[in-house]
Amino acid sequence: MDRLEKTIPGMKALLRSGNWLGKAPRGYTMRGRKVGDYALMQDTQSITINQEGEILKKAWKWKLAGERDYVIRQKLEKLDLIISKQGISSMWRNPFYCGILVNALIEEPVKGNWAGLVSEEDFLKVDNMLSENNVITVKEYCKTKVNEFRPLTGFLRCECGCLLTSYEVRKKKAHYYKCQKCKNASFNALTTQKSKMEGLNDSFERLLSRYTLNSKFVEPFKIQLNKFFDAVNAEAKDETKSLLLKKKEIETKIENLDKRYFENTNFGDDKYNRYALQFETELKMIESQIYSNAKKISNHNRHIDKVVEKVSNISKYWSEGDIESKIKIQNLVFPEGLSIRAENRQYLTNKVNLVFRLVSTFTGLDTGNKKQKTHQNFDGLFSVAGTGLEPVTFGL
Repeated sequence: MDRLEKTIPGMKALLRSGNWLGKAPRGYTMRGRKVGDYALMQDTQSITINQEGEILKKAWKWKLAGERDYVIRQKLEKLDLIISKQGISSMWRNPFYCGILVNALIEEPVKGNWAGLVSEEDFLKVDNMLSENNVITVKEYCKTKVNEFRPLTGFLRCECGCLLTSYEVRKKKAHYYKCQKCKNASFNALTTQKSKMEGLNDSFERLLSRYTLNSKFVEPFKIQLNKFFDAVNAEAKDETKSLLLKKKEIETKIENLDKRYFENTNFGDDKYNRYALQFETELKMIESQIYSNAKKISNHNRHIDKVVEKVSNISKYWSEGDIESKIKIQNLVFPEGLSIRAENRQYLTNKVNLVFRLVSTFTGLDTGNKKQKTHQNFDGLFSVAGTGLEPVTFGL
């Protein structure tokens, strides 16, 4: 008990200063006094992203793009990184990966002294995605399995709010969507010669075609995207200015350290090596962030061309894609899902992706007015949206 009274306050102080207790999670290398590998021992703690961590960064990007865990694990395996189902699930929920320290010994989360594999904002996005998926899995999605002929299963809702389930009549080889709550809410999935109504798959493809960019609107559409990327890049440029100042400060510290080492014979090799390693680690992290920002800015035009290519062919990608591609496109265009009115099979959209909403302003889809002018001024369309839309969103 006497030892605890002395050690626990010290441990709390260590945690509150942003240091980590225990082994660093996968993707990081920890150096300090209490490490198993003698080669990693040093007086001060430092936690850096290792080679595995650079690969795991890709996993976070794929998750944000809507990839399923088993697909991400397959992609990681191709990069020679094996991770279990439980391991990847645990990673999505570990705030360590966004640079936040959480420990039972301290009351509140603390900013850690290490770089995250993902930003805090993106970590929260993934956390929200997992929370929403858990609700669907427990309450609704378990009612049916996804089938290549019924891609709208678990995505499309009846007007009453219930997700549509689906089934197959094997004798007829016919596929249907159905609301378990409403009696007359049954829909054929495919359009056949014997079907009285158009299949929902075909009507959904037609709906996507209305959010497909016409070639004559490509140039004005690019102008609007340029405004959006300019806003995103402005933040990256401001951050880069700050990082360059920090880089200069550290380089000055390294110069002063070298000067003191060579001029003062009592300075000592151990002391020099300790500080040199600390400064070099900080310098590498800053240079990595500067490179990342420069890459974002330099890829400006490539991102725009990529977005234009996607929105110009979105219905085609959906119709020709496999089941995974279809699901990703559905969630991309309609992030909050889609509802349908049983009596007339009219689609009801609550929220449309910002980029496809921009397409609709050119086509006049928002107002339903076919005579809407296509050369109207769209300035300020992105002013409210902020930077929530990222180029990775279009990695279909």
